[in-house]
Amino acid sequence: MTLLDRLNPLANPEFRRNLWSEFSTHRLIAMPLLLGLVFLGAHSGFGTAGVDQAAQGALLALLVVWGGRQAAGAVSDEIVGGTWDAQRMSAIGPWSLTWGKLLGATAYTWYGGLLCVLVMLGAGATSSRDLLTMVLTALAAQGSALFVGMLLQRGQRPAALLGYVTLAQVCGIGVAVVLAAQGYTWSMDDSVTWWSWRVSGETFLFASTVAALVWVLAGVHALMREELRYRPQPWTWLAFLLFAALYAAGLADPGRLSSLYGTMIAVDVVPLTVAYGVVTALTLWSAVVSSNTSVGLRRWLAAPTPARDRPSALFLEAPAWVLGLAVGVLLAMALTAAWSAVPTPAWLPVLVWSTLLFLVRDLGVVLAVTLDGDRRRGALGAIVYLAVLYALLPVVLQDLIPNVAMALRPTEGATIAGSLVPAALQAVGAWALVAWRWRRAGRGLSAVAAV
Repeated sequence: MTLLDRLNPLANPEFRRNLWSEFSTHRLIAMPLLLGLVFLGAHSGFGTAGVDQAAQGALLALLVVWGGRQAAGAVSDEIVGGTWDAQRMSAIGPWSLTWGKLLGATAYTWYGGLLCVLVMLGAGATSSRDLLTMVLTALAAQGSALFVGMLLQRGQRPAALLGYVTLAQVCGIGVAVVLAAQGYTWSMDDSVTWWSWRVSGETFLFASTVAALVWVLAGVHALMREELRYRPQPWTWLAFLLFAALYAAGLADPGRLSSLYGTMIAVDVVPLTVAYGVVTALTLWSAVVSSNTSVGLRRWLAAPTPARDRPSALFLEAPAWVLGLAVGVLLAMALTAAWSAVPTPAWLPVLVWSTLLFLVRDLGVVLAVTLDGDRRRGALGAIVYLAVLYALLPVVLQDLIPNVAMALRPTEGATIAGSLVPAALQAVGAWALVAWRWRRAGRGLSAVAAV
């Protein structure tokens, strides 16, 4: 493929196919007619300002609500139609398939969105920066819907996909709402402090929206590589962990964190504390949404053996939660070292390492529930068990066992006997259950091989 072909959107067969299916003469005429009626009504009632507000509302409805629905079902519709397997075996690459589906499935909504943008530019009430931020937010919402839709459709029956498409659409709308709400908060501030830099709220919102869009596209691309059976690469996930940790740590407020824990925390350890919390949360999330199969895990563990003779695959093909756990260990060591220079509060190292042990326990619980199981019920079951451990048991047992919450979840004031030891024992128990499930899976594989 020449450079000119790479720069030509119509050279992408997936994008071109979506254009043929999304557009017709009737639809080309209907969209401007309907939007024109809306804008005429807004102008007759509220003047130019009303036209601008109507265009903003129509833009968000078209791109976020309708476009999010189209993006969420971009892959599920192929599965229901029986064409997804053929696409996966075609010569089209993961990146071409990514943007071809994202922009192709939503092409008609972007047609209407472009008309809304032209009207808003003509009205002149919305700045170019705000307009660009709205468009990028909508694109991030559509990408999020596609990402969640691809996660939820794996291993599901075609008849059950409609509900998951709706859930993915809601997640995309949620991303747009969060970005819009955060944008309103930052727009009220003269500046936002990120690490030692002070920038205007509008500039920081724009940069954050661009970053969200980039990582959503990277996530969809990674899932598409997995669907097309490309060799796994850890770099996208590790880069995202690093970015998320740095982004959240840069916004850390020592006063707010101190009020959360009910005691003063040394300023030097606040960014590391926030980064550590972000990495542990993302690691647990990655375990819940991963395809935890015994075959895949055995293949990964066999990387350094003579059968595969690929020691590097032990890192390159490691599950996301393994990489996240490794990063968590490094951050725990760094946080402990930083605390030793300014030992405030005294219980922080115990909390850090008990949090890591609770994470190991939670990973064991997730793996024990989801290993070689039904993806839908397994992931839901893992979420239920984690909710019981973190929310239900501490409340139920509080009257019977004082300070029981410290033994079940990371809690301020953690002690070795009250938090670290119970977390270690629970981690051992959870992974003993994983070992039992692992042996059962191994016997099943042996029985299949014997047949």
